[in-house]
Amino acid sequence: MGCLKFKIKMNQTVILNILFLFLSLQLAFADAEKIFRENSKAVVFIATYDKDNKPIAMGSGFIVRADGAVVTNYHVVSDAVKIVVATSNKFMVAEGFLHADKENDLVILKIKANSLPTVKIGDIKNVNIGEKVYVIGSPEGLENTISDGILSGIREMTLNQKILQFTAPVSPGSSGGPLFNKNGEVIGIVTSLLEDSQNINFAMPINLVKNKFLSKKLMTLKDAVKENYKKYPEYWFYIGYQHDINERYQEAIEAYKQGLKIKPNYADAYNQLGIAYSKLDRQEEAIVAFKKAIKFKPDFAEAYYNLGLAYNRTSKYKESVEAYKQAIKIKPDLAEAYNGLSISYGGLSKYQEAVEAAKQAIKINPAYAEAYSILGLAYNKLGRYQEAIDAYKQAIMINPDLTLAHKFLGDVYRDLGRSQEAIEAYKQEIKIKPDYADAHLNIGVSYYLLGMYREAVEAFKQTIKIKPDYELAYFKLGRSYVGLNLLREAKESYNQAIKINPDCEIAYQGLGLLYGELGMHKEATEAFKQARRITPNDAENHYNLGVSYEGLGAYKEAIEAFKQAIKIKPDYVNAHYNLGVSYAKSGGYQEAIEAYKQVVNIEPEHYYAHYNLGFSYLQLGIYNEAIEAYKKAIGIKSDSYWAYNDLGFTYEKLNLYQEAIEAYKQSIKIKPDFAIAHLNLGLSYIAMNDKDSAADEYKILKNLNPEMADKLFNEIYK
Repeated sequence: MGCLKFKIKMNQTVILNILFLFLSLQLAFADAEKIFRENSKAVVFIATYDKDNKPIAMGSGFIVRADGAVVTNYHVVSDAVKIVVATSNKFMVAEGFLHADKENDLVILKIKANSLPTVKIGDIKNVNIGEKVYVIGSPEGLENTISDGILSGIREMTLNQKILQFTAPVSPGSSGGPLFNKNGEVIGIVTSLLEDSQNINFAMPINLVKNKFLSKKLMTLKDAVKENYKKYPEYWFYIGYQHDINERYQEAIEAYKQGLKIKPNYADAYNQLGIAYSKLDRQEEAIVAFKKAIKFKPDFAEAYYNLGLAYNRTSKYKESVEAYKQAIKIKPDLAEAYNGLSISYGGLSKYQEAVEAAKQAIKINPAYAEAYSILGLAYNKLGRYQEAIDAYKQAIMINPDLTLAHKFLGDVYRDLGRSQEAIEAYKQEIKIKPDYADAHLNIGVSYYLLGMYREAVEAFKQTIKIKPDYELAYFKLGRSYVGLNLLREAKESYNQAIKINPDCEIAYQGLGLLYGELGMHKEATEAFKQARRITPNDAENHYNLGVSYEGLGAYKEAIEAFKQAIKIKPDYVNAHYNLGVSYAKSGGYQEAIEAYKQVVNIEPEHYYAHYNLGFSYLQLGIYNEAIEAYKKAIGIKSDSYWAYNDLGFTYEKLNLYQEAIEAYKQSIKIKPDFAIAHLNLGLSYIAMNDKDSAADEYKILKNLNPEMADKLFNEIYK
């Protein structure tokens, strides 16, 4: 019965969810129905004709005055000799214009009428991005229809001009029609110059014409719309803009250029041209366009801002800073310019200045989530990690869907070694953007740092599923396989990274290290040669190549590789140390001594350098220096039984047998089963004529190493 009750509860929940969805849809439909019912009769169909009474164009409009004032687009009525307006019950010829604004593609027509239904007028100051909007129009000259969508953006084209972006579908013939908010108020005039504008469209704000509705002065058609709108630069400007918002940037560029042919000093068109170039990552062309915009309009704050962005994207941070400063000088409350300035200061490693600029952006706009993210980056670079975390969290609180803030938060947690918290931050990023490859990559890195290699493998596989040609993901997948000791899979991953990008240096490095672990030094050498080819000035590549040569016994080549690494990075401790090892293995003990001395100059507590220094001195018969080197090694690592053993051996060379005996005893104390020390101790006892003590060592050696025991036995009884 318990299970049955649970099922009933689940079914009730499902039913409630369905009901809620149904009610939501019903409410949305009811809103649309109400808006259509109240306003449809105030939305008109417009047709235009030439001097031969042939149709030119058609569109929509809406009545704003009961005596026949009708708003529509300039391009709908341009070049017309006759304009026919179809209301819900009659056709009327427009007698003239009350207002014409070709720059904003807007006109107010006048028809002879009285007591016509009118629309309610809203204000874009009261609209919010994300709110529901509705379009009523006369597609193809048919009956009025309504479509809905959301207000997806309010784009500031210039200092005094905004454009509304929305997602409601717009059909040919709807241009000039009204865009309504959820309250049934007109907030914009639909402007559709393309037949294939997809589901992203734009409208001119109603505020551009609402103060013209009361005009009584009538202009004739000839005076108001003298030519076809295509002959005006504004037509091509809006064509370009409509291509732009539909992500057809090359078509946008061509349209803006067409407008500039008509009006070569059209600053706004140059600015938009630069934006389109920038979106195609053609930053140098964008920079030229923004400079032209500024040339023709020196107080163009937005163009300076966009110029700063383009400089930033080409890592020209000094120029970017100057451009942002000019934008701020013209428009001191341009928060975006301060935010950009912060990013550029970061590029110049001026992190305190970056903090101040980001704070200024936030002061102007306290809800500026992106500025909090950039502030966090600057704090992070200054090592003020908690302040960085707080800034990222504030950004997320303002805008929970800001993926960048989640990423940066994850990065700072990861860098602080708080990998589990980093994973949670990256998971939030994925929740917002499931197909974001880098978020999966970052989760994989965090799992790797936690030693959770299987989870890392799965994360990197997911990254590759989303982005199959991501060589970095293959490299990191290879490293994770190494962590699982799945070396064949690791090799395949590294090779896949190289297949995608033959110049993937890190993949060659990973492959070389893998071959080295397997003792395949020849293959490792070839891999590191490729890494060196790609980045010849990377000391690490020369060092790794030297280690591989060392593994092959090619000490001459190893020495040259280590020298090259040191030339690039003079304080490279490992390169100096391995240089000493290669010299020693090839019999060059004096050169080895010089290399080890360089190591201890850079890193005085380097145990192995002191130990090998002692060994090299010993080989050259420089016993006192050898003793000092071994003592320093023991001072660094007091449990080094090898250092005590070799110290004893050096004392023997100086016939200091008592000191040798003490050193060997210390070695055995640390490692009681160290056979060599027992043998050497026995031999020192023999040198001191203490054969009984030597015999005791023989007895111990019989269990540890019979061969060494026989050798000591022969020395005792020869």
